Amino acid sequence: MYQEKALRVPTTEELAKERAKIRPALEKGTVSTTKFVKNKKGVMEQVTVQEGGPTKEAVATSIEERLKQQNPDDIDRAARIGFSNWISQNASGA
Repeated sequence: MYQEKALRVPTTEELAKERAKIRPALEKGTVSTTKFVKNKKGVMEQVTVQEGGPTKEAVATSIEERLKQQNPDDIDRAARIGFSNWISQNASGA
């Protein structure tokens, strides 16, 4: 997450803090149940329901929000670099 959003490797202290924050949620666990249900058109479709702990998306979102609060300069720099890369690719016709 750090490498994607802040374009840098997290320090050992940052890793320890993040692991401590998400450990209770991970220990609680998640149970996924998949079953077939008829939709409005009468066609059977597969539906997956997650119960229990947070989903991967929820954990990733919470880490991303904390990253934005703790390291706003790194996040801003990464956004500028990503935008400049996008501009250079699109302006050159790639």
